[in-house]
Amino acid sequence: MADIQSSDNDSRKNFYKLADRHINSLNIKFQHKTVITCALSEKIIVGLQNKLSSEQNNLRFTSWCCYSFALRLIGKQ
Repeated sequence: MADIQSSDNDSRKNFYKLADRHINSLNIKFQHKTVITCALSEKIIVGLQNKLSSEQNNLRFTSWCCYSFALRLIGKQ
């Protein structure tokens, strides 16, 4: 069991190392657009639920969310 967790941890570290290398190789203005952060994912979910406040409401962002993502609820929440 410990061997599986160790190899999983090594694989995860290798993945993040390769991802960081790829992101750093991109043009500086595209680096922040490469990965969806936790904060952005929460904002996307709120955008898909149409719960953005008036100061956060950006029609372009909301339409991008609806075009690019689908909100699926799994189980009871």
